[in-house]
Amino acid sequence: MPRDHFRFSEFELDVPKRLLLRDGEPVSLNPKALDLLVVLVESRGEIVSKDDLAPLCLAVNEALRRKPAQSNPPGPAGSEDRGAE
Repeated sequence: MPRDHFRFSEFELDVPKRLLLRDGEPVSLNPKALDLLVVLVESRGEIVSKDDLAPLCLAVNEALRRKPAQSNPPGPAGSEDRGAE
């Protein structure tokens, strides 16, 4: 049975609520990017095939291209280089 909640670094992912928190604050995330994050987090420690990821990555790319640049804030980790965690 898949888990509903995940914690990693300063993030918490509530899958049923489709909510990503960073240090307790909601993170604005494109719905397709959230779909991709859920697949990757739920598959932690497993190999995820290119065939499974490609459609999600393409959907995220398409959604981001449609969004105006000025309203596209940095993702949950920001654009700064935080190093390996």
